[in-house]
Amino acid sequence: PLRRPPPARAEMARDARDGAPLRTRRSTRVALEDTRRARSPRAARAAVPLVVLVLVSRVAIADACSTFLVGKRASFDGSVLVTHSDDGEGNPDARLSYVPGATHAPGARRPVWPDLEDNPRFVGSGRGATYAPGASVPPDAPRTKPIGFIDQVGTTFGYHEGNYGIINSKQLAIGESTCGGRFVANSIGNGGEALFCVNELSRVAMERCETARCAVTLMGALAYEHGFYGAAGSFEGGSETLLIGDTEEGWVMHFVPYPANNSAVWVAKRVPDDEVTVVMNMFTIRQVDLKDDANYLASPNMLDVAKKHRLWDPSTDGAFDFTRAFSAGEYAHKYYSGRRVWGGFRLINPDQTAKTLSPEYGDLRLDAPYPFSMRPAQPVRVEHLFAWHRDWYQGTPYDMSKGIAAGPFGSPDRFTAAAAGADASLARETLSSAFRGRAWGAWERSIALHRTTYTHVTQSRSWLPDAIGGVMWIGMHAAHGTCFVPTPCGVTALAEGLTLGNASLVDRRSSWWAHRYVLNVARGLRFDQALEDIRNEQLEWERRGAGVLKEMERLFAEQSEQSETDAAPGASDEANIARITGAAARHADAARDAWWRLADALMAKFADGFVSRTQNDGSTTPGVAEGYPDWWLDAAGFADGPPPPPEPPRNGRGPGIVGGEETRAAAAASALGRRGIADA
Repeated sequence: PLRRPPPARAEMARDARDGAPLRTRRSTRVALEDTRRARSPRAARAAVPLVVLVLVSRVAIADACSTFLVGKRASFDGSVLVTHSDDGEGNPDARLSYVPGATHAPGARRPVWPDLEDNPRFVGSGRGATYAPGASVPPDAPRTKPIGFIDQVGTTFGYHEGNYGIINSKQLAIGESTCGGRFVANSIGNGGEALFCVNELSRVAMERCETARCAVTLMGALAYEHGFYGAAGSFEGGSETLLIGDTEEGWVMHFVPYPANNSAVWVAKRVPDDEVTVVMNMFTIRQVDLKDDANYLASPNMLDVAKKHRLWDPSTDGAFDFTRAFSAGEYAHKYYSGRRVWGGFRLINPDQTAKTLSPEYGDLRLDAPYPFSMRPAQPVRVEHLFAWHRDWYQGTPYDMSKGIAAGPFGSPDRFTAAAAGADASLARETLSSAFRGRAWGAWERSIALHRTTYTHVTQSRSWLPDAIGGVMWIGMHAAHGTCFVPTPCGVTALAEGLTLGNASLVDRRSSWWAHRYVLNVARGLRFDQALEDIRNEQLEWERRGAGVLKEMERLFAEQSEQSETDAAPGASDEANIARITGAAARHADAARDAWWRLADALMAKFADGFVSRTQNDGSTTPGVAEGYPDWWLDAAGFADGPPPPPEPPRNGRGPGIVGGEETRAAAAASALGRRGIADA
């Protein structure tokens, strides 16, 4: 049985902020009831009304992630499943790292690192071999400096991380989705006082907690006590959501900075065991029952802050609604979040969604058109979650592989408009003069996204030993072009390909680059046909991954049975870990190599607008011109292009066709009728 630690204690949250130009905040025991926090002198000086950030300048958002959490009775085998697509930009740090567990001396201090998500997110020795100077960065690269410290605990668990903690050695798993909130704050060293970003909160939880409830209370205590800042200096992206799962239950947790006294407002809600929840860059928790601490937890200042800043008036607004009060709504454009929420529920339970939910709504923040969670139509498997992260509204009016924007070959990928970055609202200031007169422009946003850095699907399984029960299925780069490979949470080293990825240099050792390369080759050639080849490879290699995982489970079980009679069980445990570490790494790197071969195969098959097909007898018919589809030629104005050349002279009275009735114009018209070659 798993050990269940007590809730986070005040001493977990103490911080002397060594090296920071701020005095030490006093330690406060964080109670989880609605009581007013005693004000510090600094907070008293800041007791003027805080501006609620509703109308501020928009900035580009670095992350816009899609997440699911599946309760244990909603999954196919009793797993708690957590997903996260880390949707980055042009210079992501596409590396994963294993951070070993450790024992720490009394009085030790834990560094708190800044929120760095571009490459490199960290340089140093404190977070695994991936980030060591000289590994993926020059040996003399500047080391990352902490912005503060907190008291260290005696023992910390090992875990796997990307931009956030993913899963630890006790099967605690986390997914993340950036949200917009009503307040913003800056970090220490960046014009503010806040110590914790959500990235660091997730890592501390990985180090110290075995359960989701422990993670919620610990992260809440740290954010409340030491201040919280979001990923952007704007209400868009200035708040956060984490989905947190263990072997028994899952929680959704929202964070909002509160700079008035360098704190945070947060709330958490337990996901029903037989349901699935989705978070798509906007808060989803509505009513909060503080008397039901089995299903709701919150910061002690939540209601007071809402009332103080007129975000909620109990006399006129009725029951408290966290999203209505503290969310800034959708960012980028209307439907940026809500359409994905609808799209997610349509995948979870198509019939119920069709009967009860609409893809259209008024104001997502105010209208609450979607539930917090839903029972799935069938028990959810990891393969379902792989497919959900590859969704671009196929079979709906919003199918992004249809229409002129998808191009002639049905690509669902949409690049940002001109220099507008990730925020289409900047388009009016940055687009060409021809566009500036228009009022607005935006693309649909689907779960599948071409700029995803990685997607993970975690399994936490109570009936297996922790080392093999927790699994990180990782797909590097965009989900619709990647292959998910399994890594048990107990492995002590990652596959080489998962630890490399620099956007400025193609690296054939890198899994991220292999999958990025394939998707870009497919998009640049014939996406609709290349996608069939990609899907075939995905099915094959994900089937192999499931087989590898079964084999690792069998080997681990055999070693565990042997250890019961072994005079030195510790040696057997080490052998277990070594065997699954090697097996996971070999499979992940084999999948990487297969994707490089796939890139070459796609190029050979679709180069220069021709299609080379393999016949039933194994022979290849190279260079067949299939051309553009008729609908796209019509939409592109092909018929309005240059006319045929003038009819040449006949019967030897000048250069041209001699002795025949057919003219060059007739030949050109015949070629045009075939629609096969655009430059006939």
